[in-house]
Amino acid sequence: MVIREKTKKTILKFWFLSIVLCCSFNILNSQYLLLPDKIQILAGQEMSALHRMNSFTDKYATVSWQKESTAIGEMVADFQPGEDRLEPGTYQVQYSLFDTIPLKTVEVDVVAPLRVLSGGQSVGVLLQTRGVTVVGYSPVINADGSVYYPAKEAGLNLGDFITKINGIEVIDDYQVADIINEYGANGDILTFTVKREDGLVDIPVQPGYCYDTGSYRIGLYVRDNAAGVGTMTFYEPISGKYGALGHMIADLEGKSEQGENKGIIIESEIQGVKPGQKGVPGEKIGVFVGGGWQGTIEKNCELGVFGVIEEPLRNDIYPELLPVALPDTVHEGPAEIITVLEGNEMETFSVEIEKVMLQQKPSGKGLIVKVTDPELLEKTGGIVQGMSGSPIIQDGYLVGAVTHVFINDPTKGYGCLAQWMIEEAEIYEKIS
Repeated sequence: MVIREKTKKTILKFWFLSIVLCCSFNILNSQYLLLPDKIQILAGQEMSALHRMNSFTDKYATVSWQKESTAIGEMVADFQPGEDRLEPGTYQVQYSLFDTIPLKTVEVDVVAPLRVLSGGQSVGVLLQTRGVTVVGYSPVINADGSVYYPAKEAGLNLGDFITKINGIEVIDDYQVADIINEYGANGDILTFTVKREDGLVDIPVQPGYCYDTGSYRIGLYVRDNAAGVGTMTFYEPISGKYGALGHMIADLEGKSEQGENKGIIIESEIQGVKPGQKGVPGEKIGVFVGGGWQGTIEKNCELGVFGVIEEPLRNDIYPELLPVALPDTVHEGPAEIITVLEGNEMETFSVEIEKVMLQQKPSGKGLIVKVTDPELLEKTGGIVQGMSGSPIIQDGYLVGAVTHVFINDPTKGYGCLAQWMIEEAEIYEKIS
């Protein structure tokens, strides 16, 4: 009986230990299954940025390295990397439990960093829309002082986008005024081609002579471009290419045909800041600087505006080129942003990267950033309009750009990853 009891206890202990080991292995293995099959890091970057391991690594997991040799596909076993940093090359990292049970193999591609000049400059944005938007009504005044609104009565609505007049492509508001006056003087009816949500529609309008202005008019206010203030994110001095804003300007979508200029960015100065508060976003109040630097806008997409600046830019805060961080190496923790609050003086302010989203494709919401700098919180309340594009610097790397503010909490906002913006700028080929 005693022997049977001992045997039973031994079996129970064995099963209990087996269950514990099995559960521990499943938990540990699940942690490593979350690791990607392939990642990229920058040469010279600290190895701690290679992976986001938990406490299991130090206690139970063994890490072994292999490095690809000059022979294609051949791996050199038992490679021992330097204590802190890796040189360019292709590596395979094997994670094993107790140096016996394989958990995960990750291919690590170590690449030379791309370096750009950090932005932070305040920029004015002017977009050529190839058309005009109806933004208001203006009365046409008769000889007896009575007023009427020819366009409004004909069916032109606020928000309508006028693309053609009598088949002539509309470029700007001055051209529109000239066409209306010329055809109106001849007594002609004008046909306005208007773009609406349900498609294009033609609306005939008879211009009327306005005794107040001494010209033929149809009673509309129109706007021919989008204008606003934002922030430069980076500038690449060899190609002259830049990236700014970190988000799309809704007035104009898509990419230009080759050689076509969709607008310009120009140097601007900040005259004041309207602080943000819960439910009401703040904004920078800026003016455009004539005679300063300017650049083309050749692409306007989800990640910002991109083009070429002919005059070289400078950054007195970071005069040397900064390496651009790859998405896998950006981490939660302290960082800083560069932006302008007064005139054209760039300043740095402390922030905290609270979350890094795992993204399968580029997005303007790859980071969550919280402003922690007391001075910035006092002056702006946090993130305000016009701060979009402000570069985010972490560990000496350009990691992203501010993009959107949280309406209900202006101390926080979204950011996009710098790597995605670099790819959109087409400074070099996209990573496969």
